Amino acid sequence: MMSTKFGFYSRIIKLATKTYSHSKYDFKLQNSSHLPLACIYTLRKSSQKTHILSTTNDAQSQVSPSLKYSTKPIQVPPLMPEPPPPETDVFGSLGGLKYEKVELDEEELKEEERLKNIHGKVPRKFKPTPGQYAKMIKTYVEKGDLKSAEEVIEECKRNRDKPTDYMFSLLIRTFAIQGDIKKCYKYFSEMKARQYKIKPNVFTSLFNACANSPESDKALNYLERVQSYMNYKNVPLGHAHYNCLVKAYGRHNKLEMSYKILEEMMQKKLKIGISTINSLMYAANSDKESGLKHVLRIWQMMRHQRVPPDIFSYNLLFRAIRDCKFGNSTVNELLLESKEHNAIIVNNNRPDLLLYPPILSDLPLENIHRKDVPKIEGLISAPKDESSTSTHSESSDSTVSDVTDDYKEPLPASITSLDLDAILKQNKLILFGGLESLFEKMKNDRIEPTVKTLTYLIEIVPDSTTAEEMVIRYAKKNKIPLDVDFFNMLIKKRCIRGSKAAAKTVVDEIHKADLKPNIVTYGVLALSCSTSKESRDLLSTMKSTGHTINKYVADALLNNAFYKLDFGFILELMEHMRWERVRLDEETFEKLDQFQKKMSELIISKHRYAQTERFKLGFSKFNMRYKSWQEQMGRKIVAERDYKMETEQK
Repeated sequence: MMSTKFGFYSRIIKLATKTYSHSKYDFKLQNSSHLPLACIYTLRKSSQKTHILSTTNDAQSQVSPSLKYSTKPIQVPPLMPEPPPPETDVFGSLGGLKYEKVELDEEELKEEERLKNIHGKVPRKFKPTPGQYAKMIKTYVEKGDLKSAEEVIEECKRNRDKPTDYMFSLLIRTFAIQGDIKKCYKYFSEMKARQYKIKPNVFTSLFNACANSPESDKALNYLERVQSYMNYKNVPLGHAHYNCLVKAYGRHNKLEMSYKILEEMMQKKLKIGISTINSLMYAANSDKESGLKHVLRIWQMMRHQRVPPDIFSYNLLFRAIRDCKFGNSTVNELLLESKEHNAIIVNNNRPDLLLYPPILSDLPLENIHRKDVPKIEGLISAPKDESSTSTHSESSDSTVSDVTDDYKEPLPASITSLDLDAILKQNKLILFGGLESLFEKMKNDRIEPTVKTLTYLIEIVPDSTTAEEMVIRYAKKNKIPLDVDFFNMLIKKRCIRGSKAAAKTVVDEIHKADLKPNIVTYGVLALSCSTSKESRDLLSTMKSTGHTINKYVADALLNNAFYKLDFGFILELMEHMRWERVRLDEETFEKLDQFQKKMSELIISKHRYAQTERFKLGFSKFNMRYKSWQEQMGRKIVAERDYKMETEQK
């Protein structure tokens, strides 16, 4: 019996010992003496559960001495707390920890900012090459998409590539054509910041940007800045730079600076191109009082330098003849100083200041070549006879080559006192060989006139129908298509000189050319309306063609009605303007005010015409309607104006 129990207890002890190694109690932190205690504790627990151990004294006395154990309570270590279940949305065990925020120093802030701006680096095989970037810019420029062309540079920077100087030069040239100085100088400054070597074509584009800019003050300022930089870097000015500078100063009305640059070009023996000549002529056109003198000197210099003119040269010449004067200039000031010949003198023939040397007739000179100078045939002798022919520049050059003897003779005061502006006012082409001579010059220079050229010519030809028809025949002969603006100018010119019947025939020419009259056509035709019936017919024609009356047509018709003192048509025209809701400016109202004032003065002065019943009735109706009509047309401060008028009359 005892052996059975002993074997049973030994198995229990083994089981307790085996359980020790996997126990949930932290025995490693306690003394090793707890091992037998734990075994006996486990043994006791097991015996209680199986009812093997007896609680009687007899049973305790029968136990073997080897199984003695202490009756003192066993010190069992405390249980370890079980860890809380992990949260499903928290990664790691440090997510809930909080740290004190410490401010970053300067270097750490810079590093943080740098790390923010660093993007992932695109592999080289997926990025465009510098040549492909440039090609993209060219493509966008050809399409006119300048914003996308600029975006190519930004994309290059985002890809952590370095934009080349060629990319910047493409953009600078593009914006130079547009006249955008700000954008050009922006990319120029970026090129300087990147320490690129700036090529001469970049400076040429910058000068062109200043020339094409509409803002003169800003353009001149940037011109000085770019030139200062070139002087600082010892960059020499080339031929293209000089041409662009002349053009820039010329377009911004700095004629003296243009001349200085031109003299510097001649000192360096640089070739003067036609673009330089045109720029100088453009600048001279800005001087309305004496611009024609400068244009002729530039033209003669062009001939002396053997620079062939182009169509723009002729357009600028005709524009100067139309708009500018000689000022207080004599013929000596129109001629270039030359060691060979200043001019050729002929008698009883029309002069030609456009040839080199110029042909003069009874005009003042310093060097006169009279000996062995043959008469130049073909010059137009009568001012308005446009049917004769003139000699072209090649024949004049051959004539000049035959002159060998120089003869100097002072000129009488009667010749030097000629008024060139008075001659120009009488006939604008008499000093330039006439109309046929101009056509011959363009032919020799291989210039094909445009409709713009012929429009300039129709304005400066003599006031005769013969000369005007000659221009039209020339256009038909050379198959130059005329536009409506050409015919509008012809109508206006004939109306101003009083040829109203001839002006109306131009409408037939418009229809023959398969053109349609525009609102400007009706505006100039209104100048030819002398009666109320013609004015009504014009308004009816405008309505049938889908045109409505505007300010300019109304002003022309009102002027004719004022001249005729036709109060009935004036009131009819006022109602027509109100019905069509024509926007009138203060100038038109002032004309009506002046008309009202003059009619009142006629009544006060008891003029003979003002005493008729027709005049009194018509003027009374006008006064009664005029005040309310002004309010309906949107004119303000009518009451104050009427008070001032009454005060002036008193």
